[in-house]
Amino acid sequence: MPKVCKLSLNSLVIVRFCQHADTKLLSRWCQCLAGLASACCAAALSLPYVADLMAFVGALLTMSISLIIPALMHAVLLRKQLPWWAMLLDGAVLLLGVACASVGASSAYQSLQLKLIMAAAA
Repeated sequence: MPKVCKLSLNSLVIVRFCQHADTKLLSRWCQCLAGLASACCAAALSLPYVADLMAFVGALLTMSISLIIPALMHAVLLRKQLPWWAMLLDGAVLLLGVACASVGASSAYQSLQLKLIMAAAA
């Protein structure tokens, strides 16, 4: 049996799913997902420290999407109807999100920086 690269295996699974799509929109969505999965696999195979880069991006985006943006939008959109304590709570959640994003991003950056220094010294 020939060896199958993970890249082609992942794409094959997504393409198989796309063949059973009923609508054109779902088929197009599946094609976009297949392209995205292929691009991610190619980046992971070609870039030496992609895990640290993804940790950095993930720390920033995860906290932004889950804590910072919802609290900010809640405070901005409902500022005239919210009591003072609700605005204070939104501010606390916002600060927590910024703190978590900062700690996660700095940790990932330090890990990447350490690996690059060790690679340059070797």
